[in-house]
Amino acid sequence: MTKSEILRYCDLVEQANVLAMRRISALEAQLDRYRWRRVEKEMPEDETYMQVIGFGGVQRARYMGEGEWFDEEGNQVLDVIRWMPLPEPPKEKE
Repeated sequence: MTKSEILRYCDLVEQANVLAMRRISALEAQLDRYRWRRVEKEMPEDETYMQVIGFGGVQRARYMGEGEWFDEEGNQVLDVIRWMPLPEPPKEKE
């Protein structure tokens, strides 16, 4: 290999590394969105449905502010300790 071929190869490897690091950062940001959050540290926006862990196990509930959560039937969910946003619904192909 010539010196110029080696330098070109090194440039290509560096470009591939930069692209890989950008993709990894984007994936980490997506993963962070769907991590469990502790209610002592962070609360969601009011009237937003979330996945929660409470007295009844894992379920979907809506946060109504002031530490109160309610399931889809309107029953209060007690002792919520963690929550995470629900995933986006699938997009329909046209």
